[in-house]
Amino acid sequence: MSLAVQALLKKLYSINQYVRISRGKVEELERIYRRTWQIMLRTGNVQATLRTHHYPELSRWLMPLYPKDVVKYLRYSPRIGRVVCEEYSAEFQVELFHLKVFQIQQPVLDIGCGSRANLVRYLRLLGIDAYGIDRFLDTQDDYLEQADWFDYVFEPDRWGTIISNMAFTNHLTYTYHHDRTRLERYLLKMDNIIQSLGIGGSFHYAPSLPFVEQRLAPTQYKVVRKRVMDEIGVSTITRITGLV
Repeated sequence: MSLAVQALLKKLYSINQYVRISRGKVEELERIYRRTWQIMLRTGNVQATLRTHHYPELSRWLMPLYPKDVVKYLRYSPRIGRVVCEEYSAEFQVELFHLKVFQIQQPVLDIGCGSRANLVRYLRLLGIDAYGIDRFLDTQDDYLEQADWFDYVFEPDRWGTIISNMAFTNHLTYTYHHDRTRLERYLLKMDNIIQSLGIGGSFHYAPSLPFVEQRLAPTQYKVVRKRVMDEIGVSTITRITGLV
């Protein structure tokens, strides 16, 4: 991935964490930048190239990333705004999920671990076999993988514990309320996540998704939900039997 493309993607995610950019869209963006550089080299006119070619192409590339109701709103908005993403401390997440770290079932996977992978590093310092995935990582370690969760392969019966704080389920909630065309894909991925738990393994996540939890077979999964504030809760889904 070129530096220009990587910088743009990072900026887009900082503005709106709910934008999902597939591998194919990234490749398309790479082609846009290559064409832009070629036109600049041929014409020698940077400003004209940006105005008449690059910006219109970027606009067309961006449009399908947003639901139609959001696109309609953005047409008349002078500012796109910002969705604040915070990488929480490991201690906060342990307290939020009431994790008994020295009894935690291993290995552990943190979905959306953050660029600094705070929780993963904390657990590994305690001798726990922990791993993390995120769209952007500040460092490269063999226990961290820079990946979109839709591209990540959740192998069946692989994990003892999976954690996702304000990550995957935040996006699923957004999709449920604003872009139902993608909902089925998110629900299928949620199934992949919990099916990758071993027997007795648990998925700790926030915010809770009661409408998803209702889909789970009570003979296969045990759900414990705790209220944090107002309608917001944290949930633990424990796999109690194998798939029938």
